[in-house]
Amino acid sequence: MKGSVFMAKLCYEDQAKAITSIIDEEVAYLKSLPKEEAEVEANKSLLKVGIIDEEGNYTAPYIALGKRYV
Repeated sequence: MKGSVFMAKLCYEDQAKAITSIIDEEVAYLKSLPKEEAEVEANKSLLKVGIIDEEGNYTAPYIALGKRYV
């Protein structure tokens, strides 16, 4: 699959590097947009990957992850 990243085949360090690279590209893209458009696009991306729900709230796995660091 072109453009796919198979995390199961990567060591933890390589997984972190791959994820960081994807996030860095997304941040650079969002910074290139006008603020209002960037907010809309950011929410679309977060919803697509399951970090937020349709109301804009964090989903359960990310709530639990956040509690780990409080």
